Amino acid sequence: MVATYTTTANVRDETQIDYKDLGFQDETQYEDVLDELILYAEKIIDNYCKVPSGFFAAAGVTVTDEYHDHDGSGFFNLHYYPLTAITTLSRNSASLTQAAAWVPLIAGPGVGSDYIAYPDYRDHGKIYIYNRAPPAGFRNIKCTYKAGYATTPKDVTQICNEIVANIVRGILKRRLTPQDVSQIVIAGGDIQAVFAEGMKLNTAQKSLLDTYMVSEVRGRRG
Repeated sequence: MVATYTTTANVRDETQIDYKDLGFQDETQYEDVLDELILYAEKIIDNYCKVPSGFFAAAGVTVTDEYHDHDGSGFFNLHYYPLTAITTLSRNSASLTQAAAWVPLIAGPGVGSDYIAYPDYRDHGKIYIYNRAPPAGFRNIKCTYKAGYATTPKDVTQICNEIVANIVRGILKRRLTPQDVSQIVIAGGDIQAVFAEGMKLNTAQKSLLDTYMVSEVRGRRG
């Protein structure tokens, strides 16, 4: 995987710690460690916000075959948003005792169309099926779509920088050798056990990320 929420240059600006301070032989060795640490930080952010891996990367992610229970109203909300594009939206025309029979719906508005992304879709992922809407039922709507941001939100980038900077400062504080660091970070060691404190989100960071958090019930708070 490639780090996407921030760059090693951003992290180095945040830490003001040079590779020589940590005993690395060269820039490349230090950059490799920073790349891995950024991936760890991204995972912390994604898990806290309850979004798919890489959700905050530029251009977002593709969510494939997301199922919904329809209430018969014609409206439903996608799990993740902002919505950037719907690839396919289908309804199951079969009953629960039959094999699924997925019927593609046509994006509108327009003659012969079936649904639109509601006017506030970019903020809330709301979809309105006004033609051929399924009745109330279990997992009878299926959607593949893209959601996320054109560029990584600045506060997400900053929090990513701060998490990695805390870990790097922990490396310096513990006077770990480059060999120790590589064993922990690169070779699959238990980084969370070694740097538990540095990998915790603080109150201010959580407050910023709360606006992106997806709730267990339906979607992001706010």
